[in-house]
Amino acid sequence: MRQSITKEQKRVLDCYSKFQKRHGYTPTMREVSKKLKYKSHTTVRQHLLSLQDRGYIDMVAGRTSGITIL
Repeated sequence: MRQSITKEQKRVLDCYSKFQKRHGYTPTMREVSKKLKYKSHTTVRQHLLSLQDRGYIDMVAGRTSGITIL
């Protein structure tokens, strides 16, 4: 069973999901940061790591768009 996520983590996950459905690939952290009006893409990275720990996504190290939504 997956752990619950915060509102901000849900916003990040939804942003990735919608972008992927529209374009066929996931956006970069910078694109998501800009879309969600975060000052730094590091905030997106922190949310992605939490989402990965909770079993919502899988990330491939070293790939710009290496995120798989589970």
